[in-house]
Amino acid sequence: MTSNASKFAPSAPAAWEPVDVAEVAECLISARHQHRTVNVTGGGTAATWGGDCQATATLRTHKLDSVLRYEPSDMTIQVGSGMPVTDLQSVTAEHGQRLALDAARISRGATIGGIFATADQGPAQLAFGGPRDLVIGATLVLANGEIAHSGGHVIKNVAGYDLARLVSGSLGTLAVITDLTFRLHPLPAATGTLSFDTGIGEAVAYAEAISAAALDPIAAEWTSGRLLVRFEGTDFGVQERLRVAAELLGAGKRSILDADESDEAWADHADASTSTDTALTTILRGLVRPTDVFAVVQAFHRIVHEHDPLPTVAAGLLTGRIDAKVSGSTLATHAEVVGQWRAAVEAAGGTLTMRERPEGLTDLVDAWGTAPSAAAVMRAVKSAYDPADLLGPGRFHPWF
Repeated sequence: MTSNASKFAPSAPAAWEPVDVAEVAECLISARHQHRTVNVTGGGTAATWGGDCQATATLRTHKLDSVLRYEPSDMTIQVGSGMPVTDLQSVTAEHGQRLALDAARISRGATIGGIFATADQGPAQLAFGGPRDLVIGATLVLANGEIAHSGGHVIKNVAGYDLARLVSGSLGTLAVITDLTFRLHPLPAATGTLSFDTGIGEAVAYAEAISAAALDPIAAEWTSGRLLVRFEGTDFGVQERLRVAAELLGAGKRSILDADESDEAWADHADASTSTDTALTTILRGLVRPTDVFAVVQAFHRIVHEHDPLPTVAAGLLTGRIDAKVSGSTLATHAEVVGQWRAAVEAAGGTLTMRERPEGLTDLVDAWGTAPSAAAVMRAVKSAYDPADLLGPGRFHPWF
């Protein structure tokens, strides 16, 4: 134990704030010796995701917030997992670069480790993929206190098992992420957004037409009556693709948004995926095949209309990601909507997860739906890396 061992002694409060990877390892070793279980948290923006965590101690990563290595010429960056994504973007923007992630939680202070651990995605997933597609290295502390390294600082294919990708989406149940290395992308010279007022059926058809025309949109999203298509590149290239896309849409309430209008439109879109009032709001994420987006969104509208005549939905038309918000009413009503829409999503071969929820909702309906065929593998991985169930107990209940 180091001179800082007193921080993690049994008499200390069970809320740990390690400052480096060695202290993270000490925390987990202490937790094991004290028979404590651990909830790992960063910015706290995903605290209600999944099941209720039944941990007896909290490990906060917010002090692991440094840039550890940045090579602008290589377009790679290594940062502590507790760094807010907005801070990382500020650092890279000075060099005309960015981490191509735009999950809605980022504006609320989500950390880079939190975005990675939840595998959260935003509209730009269409062009750049999710967090696991951009990571090239990580440092992890396993439940037994062992420090593990995965990948490195060079963008290349390597042999061996990719631990970084394994923990993406694990919600802190397999290991504590202490730092991550990502590949970066250039900031675009120009961006442009096409807006079109239309229903979900037409929006899906238009998005498919734009994709088939090889216009390479960065995002193609629909939010409660409005299609948004974003392009990036050179000024000429963006304007030309906006022109062609507008011609594909034909007559109607379409417009090419200026910079301020575009920022406002995408901020409104992000509002469908987040909430600051979990006492009255449930936010759900459905993942389906893009070809099933129309039917699944229609199903949500039918189910929720009786309780909320103006439901909020944000759908990735070419990715199959659907975020839906249920507001007001009673816990029983929320549970009914979750159960019915989950049945529709699963019937389409997809999955539905609670992202934000009122307290007590998981007493009425599971945070996770029917266990997937991979659940046995998930349980085996959990057993191999955390046999004592030290990390995040209850987060994936009832799957494991």
